[in-house]
Amino acid sequence: MGKRIVAIMLSILFCIVETASAEMKDFHGTGEYTMSKYETPAVAEERAIQEAERDALEQAGVYVESYTKTENMQVKKDTITVLTNGILKITKRDITTTTTPTGEIRFKAEITASIDTDDINKNLKDTAAMEKLQEKYDALQEEYQKQADELKQAQKTVSSRVVKDAVKRHQKQNMIDNQIKNILDKNIWTEETYNPSLALEELNKLFEVDSSYAHLYWSRALVERELKAYSDAIQDYTMAINLSLDNPFTSYCYLFDRAKVYGKVHSYAKAVKDYSQYIEKYPKDWKAYRFRGWAYYSLDQYDNAIADAEAGMAAYSQMLGEEREIAPADTQLLFWTNEQLLADYHVLKADSLQAQGKYQEAIEWYTKSIELNPKNPNYYFARAWTEGISNDYVSAISDYKMYLKYDPEDQEGRTEAAYTDISFAYAVLTQYEKSIEYADKALALNPNNKDAQLWKKKSLEALGRW
Repeated sequence: MGKRIVAIMLSILFCIVETASAEMKDFHGTGEYTMSKYETPAVAEERAIQEAERDALEQAGVYVESYTKTENMQVKKDTITVLTNGILKITKRDITTTTTPTGEIRFKAEITASIDTDDINKNLKDTAAMEKLQEKYDALQEEYQKQADELKQAQKTVSSRVVKDAVKRHQKQNMIDNQIKNILDKNIWTEETYNPSLALEELNKLFEVDSSYAHLYWSRALVERELKAYSDAIQDYTMAINLSLDNPFTSYCYLFDRAKVYGKVHSYAKAVKDYSQYIEKYPKDWKAYRFRGWAYYSLDQYDNAIADAEAGMAAYSQMLGEEREIAPADTQLLFWTNEQLLADYHVLKADSLQAQGKYQEAIEWYTKSIELNPKNPNYYFARAWTEGISNDYVSAISDYKMYLKYDPEDQEGRTEAAYTDISFAYAVLTQYEKSIEYADKALALNPNNKDAQLWKKKSLEALGRW
C-alpha cells in the first residue's frame, strides 16, 4: 500500500515538473508591401503578410536554436528551420494601409506568433512528426517559390506593357502639345490674330483625343483667364493638379496658377491656402512670398503681409549666397528684374505699415523701394500720399510731381488724383496761385471733381477773387 502511494505521488510530481517546464514564447513580425498599379489589394495584402511571417520566423528560429543549445540537444540548422516553420502558430494579425506622398498604397502587416517549448521537445523526439513537418516545410517553400516566380513573370509582362503604353501615351501627348502650341501661338501670343474664343473652341476639340492630359486642362485654364472665365479656369486648374500628382513639380506649378486666379475673384483665403502649400514645398522660392503677402494684405492681415515681405527679402539674400533648386514660380514675373521684385517687397511692407497707421516707417520703406526702382511712378504716389497724411506737404508735392514725370501718359490712371492732391497741398501752404493752377489741371480732366472745385474756391477766396 505504501509503495503504491509513493508511486502515485512521484507520478504527480513528474507531471507538475513537466507542465511547469513548458513555456509559450511570443514573436512579433512586421511586413510592408507597396501595391503596384497592376495588383489587387488582396494580392498586396498577402505579400505584406508573407513578409511579416518571414520576420516572425527568423526571430523564432533564433529562439529555437538557443533553446536546443540550452537543453543540450544536438540539432542541425536545417532541422531547426523545418521545426520552427512547423510549430509556429499565428495568434494575431493586423493589416493597415497608408498612402505615400506619390499616391501609392502601402500595406503594413503586423502579426503575433507563438511557440510552445513542449512542441519543440515532442517533435524532436518523434521522427514521424518531423517527417510531416519536413513535408509541410517543403510544400511551403515550393509555394513561396511559385509565388515568387509568378510575381517575377507578372512584373516582366507588366513592365513590357507599361513601356508600350508609355510610348503610345507619350506620342499622343506630343501630338497634343504641338497642337496646343500652335493654337496658343496664333490666338493668344500673337497680337494681330489674338482670339481667345477661337482658342477655347479649338482646345475643346483636343479633349476628344485625350481627356486625362493635365497639360491640356492647364492650357484651357490659361485661355479661360484671358476670357475672364475665372470659375472655369479654377476648375481646370484643379483637374490639372489632380491629374499630375505623380509629377510634383508640374502639380505645384498648376497650384500656383490656381492661387493667382483665386486672387482675381477676391477669394484671398483660398489663394493664401494654395500659396502656403506651395511655400511649404519650396520655402526658398523668394518670389512666392510676394504673391501670398499681397493676398494677406487684401485680407487686411497686415502683420502676415509684413512677415511675408521680410521672408521674401531674406530668401532673396540667401539666394545670392547659394544655389537652389529650380521652382515652378521661377516662371512668374520673367520680365521683372531682381531689383524690381525686391522693391515690390519693400512696397508690400510699406503699404502694410501705412494701413496700420505707422506712417514714418512706411515712408522709410517707400524710399527704399524708390532707391531700387526709381522710375516706378506708383512708388512716388504712395509715398506722396503718406507724406500728405503726415502733414509733410512740401515732400508730398515733390513726390506727386515725380509721379507725373514718370507717368506722362496717365497709364496708371492717377493723374487727376495727383493734380487734386497737389492743389490741396499748395492751398495748405498758402501758395494759392499754385493751388488754383493744379485745381484747373484736375478739372480739365474731370469738370465734376468736387475736391478740385473746393480747393480752387478756397484759394480764390483767400486771394479775394471769389
